[in-house]
Amino acid sequence: MKMYTQKYNRSKESVSNVPNTIAYTFIRNYMNSNEFEEITHSMFIKKMSKQQVSRAMSEVKWLFRNYPGLQVLTLQDEKGNTTKFEL
Repeated sequence: MKMYTQKYNRSKESVSNVPNTIAYTFIRNYMNSNEFEEITHSMFIKKMSKQQVSRAMSEVKWLFRNYPGLQVLTLQDEKGNTTKFEL
């Protein structure tokens, strides 16, 4: 899996190969994070139990295996820095 990061004031993005387990942990933490509570609440995923999050991550893994190049998650912080995950 690849993680693309781009700083707010730069046009170039950096690419890192990350193990799937690290990317899955990052995405799972995002789904349960208080930092992104407003976003996750608006997407109806904030009230998910741990079992539901695990099930959702199983579905994400299935998507990765069946659709190469799929963009899974793009996050942008308040400063404008973005982080994007692709398989």
